Amino acid sequence: MSEVIIVDFNLGNLHSVEKACEVCNIRARISSQRGDIEKAEALILPGVGAFGEAVSNLEKLDLISVIKKFVESGRPLFGICIGLQLLFSESSEFGLTKGLDLISGKVEKISFENQEIYKNFRIPFIGWNKVEFKNKSTLLDHVESGNYFYFVHSYYARLEISSDLLASSMYGDLQVTAAIERNNIFATQFHPEKSGNSGLQIYHNWKNKYNLN
Repeated sequence: MSEVIIVDFNLGNLHSVEKACEVCNIRARISSQRGDIEKAEALILPGVGAFGEAVSNLEKLDLISVIKKFVESGRPLFGICIGLQLLFSESSEFGLTKGLDLISGKVEKISFENQEIYKNFRIPFIGWNKVEFKNKSTLLDHVESGNYFYFVHSYYARLEISSDLLASSMYGDLQVTAAIERNNIFATQFHPEKSGNSGLQIYHNWKNKYNLN
């Protein structure tokens, strides 16, 4: 059987991700060990919190190079929330911080073009939002464009390459990157493990695409 490692860098909803994997019959376990990540068939990079702290924790655990080498090997990586943002080149959160630079683009604070109209929109955004599909992917099979998914974030990822965009959502007048896919990298800003049946279907689709049985 394939083994999926849920990467533990001390910032994450690890157990809800582990539970979603269990429900979807994905053989997964939580680990922060380099050796486990190096040998894994697939990785899930979840997380909540600040970008800089996440990068610092990965550096302390000596995991940045091993994650990048893992992706370069062609094996699948699934990023969730801060796990999506970490894949980008850099973030402006609490000063400029370099990311894993696996996806071209920058993580920036949520802001609105019309500040007056949207002045009552809460940041961080916490709640359900509609997600519209922008490109086709088997990872979205049996999920309807326009379904609602659960978000928790103050920053969003701004892509440089539009073909990497899989799905987006609107918050105020801002188009938020909701999901990306490039080759073996797939990531969501929303939390599929907290998004009901639609979210679990995404886990199923990921498992099926990469034969993680």
